[in-house]
Amino acid sequence: MIQLLEDIRCVKKDKLMSQKRKLETINIQTTSSLEFVDSLLGREFAAEIMMLRDRVTSRLEKMSDLIVDTRPAEGAAIEYIPNPSLVSTLESASLGHIVVSNTDPLSCFVEGEGLRKAFVGEEACFAVTTRDLKGEVCYSVADRITVQATPVSNCGEVIDAEVKGMENGFRYDVTYVPKVAGAYTLAVKVGGQHIQESPLELLIKPPVMLPFKSFGSAAGANGLFTQPHGIAISSTGDIAISDTQKHCVHLMNSNGLSKMDFGGEELDYPVGIAFDITEKNVIVADRDNHRLLVYSTKTGKMVRKIGRKGSAEGHFDGPSGIFVDGEGRIIVADWNNHRIQVFSPEGIYLFKFGDTVKNKLKHPRAVTFCNVRNRFIVSDTGNNVIKVFGPKGKFLHSIGNPGVKKGELYSPRGITVDKLDRIVVCDFDNHRVQFFRFDGTCLNSFGSKGKLLGQFDRPMGVALLNDDQIVVSDWGNDRIQVFSMGPLMKVSLFSENNNTSM
Repeated sequence: MIQLLEDIRCVKKDKLMSQKRKLETINIQTTSSLEFVDSLLGREFAAEIMMLRDRVTSRLEKMSDLIVDTRPAEGAAIEYIPNPSLVSTLESASLGHIVVSNTDPLSCFVEGEGLRKAFVGEEACFAVTTRDLKGEVCYSVADRITVQATPVSNCGEVIDAEVKGMENGFRYDVTYVPKVAGAYTLAVKVGGQHIQESPLELLIKPPVMLPFKSFGSAAGANGLFTQPHGIAISSTGDIAISDTQKHCVHLMNSNGLSKMDFGGEELDYPVGIAFDITEKNVIVADRDNHRLLVYSTKTGKMVRKIGRKGSAEGHFDGPSGIFVDGEGRIIVADWNNHRIQVFSPEGIYLFKFGDTVKNKLKHPRAVTFCNVRNRFIVSDTGNNVIKVFGPKGKFLHSIGNPGVKKGELYSPRGITVDKLDRIVVCDFDNHRVQFFRFDGTCLNSFGSKGKLLGQFDRPMGVALLNDDQIVVSDWGNDRIQVFSMGPLMKVSLFSENNNTSM
């Protein structure tokens, strides 16, 4: 539109300049004629005047007949036709407003765990509280909080933290996920000025969980896995994995080499999985057929069925997680019946819990049993918490709260207890694995969304391998990842057809 106006202006200017030159020429001719006549009349020579009469008369007649149009020769008129919808928007919109901030950067302060140290791959957080010159807490929308961590050496990368806004009206929550270990300088600024104590010294430590190896790929139906779900590991290191989209169970060794697949047409969306106490059989939660199937690890043949669809004792509605405790009891998260059921090693119903009105479970997806503490631990997926129950199913307490911060949960799934007596949880929709004490204290939160080793796309199942390794089914990435708890990082990628170090 601006260019069109400029083009029209240039055309109009050219026409007006041409008209101006023409009028100036006519004006010069008229002035010259008048000056000639005036000069002639002042001479007092009648004979000369008579001689030039015809010439003067002819010239004056031509000038008299000349029609001069003095109207501006601009061409077409210009008119702006507004866009009705845009006008309506502008009438209802505001151009903004001026605000005043009393925040004094040197009076602001920071606090939280993520100020001095953090771990690679874990979300770190701290809070910024804004205050005025008097030291009183204040807030203004004009405050610009920026946080940046810069590596002391060239081995790291600059980290731009995310400022999540106000909490309780007086502080800003700041979060970041470091990718490289090392020493950093943490700059916290308000309105472009450092706050007190800024810049700070920040130490990024190596991850608590180190990517050790993975097998499978993100190749969907053409890869080794398609949405792997449950994981079970025998005392000899054999790994059984339920594959929900291929409707089968993969049995492989600890290096990810396949030993056999079984299930096929008998299974419809297999999810939870566990070795029985003899480790001669694998028990699979056949979710959409509402039953448990028991397979021989030697032949891959089905040897027994447990349960059927229903809400009665021993019946299921979408059985999900399975765990076999030290006594061989089969513990099942009965998803759509909102309860946990316990069976004998032979599959005989013993008791249930979690479906009472008080502290009722909502779509539990996974369950485990801590033999040392004699406690049931349940992923109460629908309520976004972990619940702890006594040996007879009495509710004791909850762990975590719904949310995305460290220690909070969003659709928790797979769960286990490691050798350090920590509860390990797959925080499914937060794309991470979290570690808790039994008292509810969150120790670590590892992982972020992505396809790189050590990242997750909705981690589903978790199990322990050789006590110092944790195996996670990376559901959305169609792979299994193995993490070492040791100090050294060794990463290998195992696929169906090759073994490549990375």
